[in-house]
Amino acid sequence: FGVDPERLEVFGGSAGGHLSLMLGLDSDEGDPKARDEVLRQSSRVAAVVAWFPPVDLREFVGPSDRFPALDFDPSLSESVSPILHVSADDPPTLLIHGDADTLVLLKNSEDIYAEFGKHDVASESVVIEGGDHGFTESEDRDRARRQMSKWFVKHLASR
Repeated sequence: FGVDPERLEVFGGSAGGHLSLMLGLDSDEGDPKARDEVLRQSSRVAAVVAWFPPVDLREFVGPSDRFPALDFDPSLSESVSPILHVSADDPPTLLIHGDADTLVLLKNSEDIYAEFGKHDVASESVVIEGGDHGFTESEDRDRARRQMSKWFVKHLASR
């Protein structure tokens, strides 16, 4: 398709931020012995941006009327908790979170940012004062978009 696999980036907010982190942090080089051609390819990405992501699903899973996707066996939660997959070979990751988020608390981004620091992963955390979940204020969304654009340019322009 003409896509440069060395310049793939991922971005998402909330559950999408969680998925972006999982893709960035739980990737591999592929298995050259796999029967499926797709599984022979690397799943690594060059950069990640996550807006207000839940990072430790051990705190969220179980019966949920509001979020049925989180109603699964708690013993599986570690396998889908990005904070437990941080390693030194992870891609540069930008976290953007509002300090007024009551759905996914800022602590999520603070905790995984600290974990990135322990593993020397290139990372940055931007806290938007008064920003709520979803950045419903256009000013907050615009600021987050500008930060994201700068991050991707910084980490992909030289590739």
